[in-house]
Amino acid sequence: LSNRTMKGRSLQTARAYWKFADQLASAENNTGPEKFMDVYRDLKQKAKEAKISEYGSLSQYLTAADMCETGIVNFPTAEDMGVCIYELKAGGISGLEILGYLDRTEGKHSKTDVTHAFVQYYKDVDDHLSGADKENMGWNTVVGEHTLCKVKRLWHRLQHV
Repeated sequence: LSNRTMKGRSLQTARAYWKFADQLASAENNTGPEKFMDVYRDLKQKAKEAKISEYGSLSQYLTAADMCETGIVNFPTAEDMGVCIYELKAGGISGLEILGYLDRTEGKHSKTDVTHAFVQYYKDVDDHLSGADKENMGWNTVVGEHTLCKVKRLWHRLQHV
């Protein structure tokens, strides 16, 4: 392993990663789908216990989202997704700003404002998609959040055209 690895990443943490992976895999033995927010929050605690500091909010969110696709975890409600977007403070907020669901001049947004903005965005898009479109694209709250991140990326690329 070279000296140019990211801080905290080394062969010594490999055991912690495997232990953590075993804990996640054991979730498959549950009797039914878990609530998204319970799993999202539990992932943070498990990473802390396993002493994996590099496993941050985005990784926790993406792991929980992947678990939704497998059926282990229920998809988040629009309200829960708004809370996640607020906590991640990443592309989702920028996407909501670009699309006009949040005021871009306001600076920091409250959890309530971000949650309401996502709920309204999700409802607006959901209302305009046909049932066939939703089925074809697998439309759900996770895809809605992912789309907001792509809006941000596209917006920034268009600024340089």
